[in-house]
Amino acid sequence: MEVYFSLILALLLTLVLEVPFYFIFNKKSLSYLLTVYSMNIVLNLAMNVLLMFVFKDYYVASLIIMEILVFLSEGFIIFWFKNIRFKGFLISIGANSISLGIGLLFNQFHLFTIFPSGMLIILLSIFIVEFTLVIFYFVKEFKKKGRN
Repeated sequence: MEVYFSLILALLLTLVLEVPFYFIFNKKSLSYLLTVYSMNIVLNLAMNVLLMFVFKDYYVASLIIMEILVFLSEGFIIFWFKNIRFKGFLISIGANSISLGIGLLFNQFHLFTIFPSGMLIILLSIFIVEFTLVIFYFVKEFKKKGRN
């Protein structure tokens, strides 16, 4: 159960930090945002499962290598699916740098292990508010386009 809890906390932290970063720099479409959510969910879960079970003895080196792979993957996914060339890689490096830095700070201060339930409530609340605001933004944009 603890492993699943850790995976959920890491995923929520990533979504709370990275999705707004991607959204702020590119408010193109709902499909773009769904691409961002999907790639973050898949890549974050894959990376954390590998770090916890496969590369746990080489955590730091593996984390560095996998973060580079995630950054390149996300940049390539945005380039491939949304045709956002150089900007997609810049957004990817910014988003991943922020989430890596804050994630390392959380680990340094053991926030996930000291306050796991509290962190889950906080991150889940922020995620719900963030997701709701994004949906409202797209509803507003859809209505605005409908009037034109």
